[in-house]
Amino acid sequence: YFTNTGGSDLVLKSVKPTCGCTIADWPKYAIQPGQRDSIFVTFDTKDRVGYNAKGINIMSNVGEINLVFEAVVRDSKGNLFTEPEDEIEDKEEDHSGHNH
Repeated sequence: YFTNTGGSDLVLKSVKPTCGCTIADWPKYAIQPGQRDSIFVTFDTKDRVGYNAKGINIMSNVGEINLVFEAVVRDSKGNLFTEPEDEIEDKEEDHSGHNH
């Protein structure tokens, strides 16, 4: 959410995410002084486990604003980091050096 704190209308000319995994929806009309509105951003977390920082570049009639949002994505098991499945299988099958 944001509020136009200026003395004239605010017009968002474009709102461009810096990554294809992110989309933005923004007001296409003039935001009057004192008016509150929002930019809605959707981030596709598929295959993005761990820390992510995504940018949004906003062009308006008062200049450019660059925003960054951060997200920590967990996998379906609640882990922050995952290992490729073949590496997990190799570890499970490799018993060299163990004395059972």
